[in-house]
Amino acid sequence: GDLLNYAAFQGSVEILRWLMEEKGCELNKNTDWSAGKGGSIEVFEYLLGKGYEFYTWACYAAARGGHVKALKFLRSQDPSCPWNVITCGHAAQGGSLEAL
Repeated sequence: GDLLNYAAFQGSVEILRWLMEEKGCELNKNTDWSAGKGGSIEVFEYLLGKGYEFYTWACYAAARGGHVKALKFLRSQDPSCPWNVITCGHAAQGGSLEAL
């Protein structure tokens, strides 16, 4: 779990793939935050391809990390990743006013 989330944060799709497919690691509730904090669109694409659904935590973390492209990607999905006033606060704290 923790190693998988660290790989998501670091943006390492190769390690994510290895952990999930070779070692049987499973995604968990912290994967949203970790992937969002890292802001790697490639990680989001890989996880979505595995059927993972992103929730508000992914947007919170991406906003706080200033990952505007990641936010746009998450919001462009169908269904889109949830966004709310707390996400806007995280964007402001992270200096990501462009996201607002």
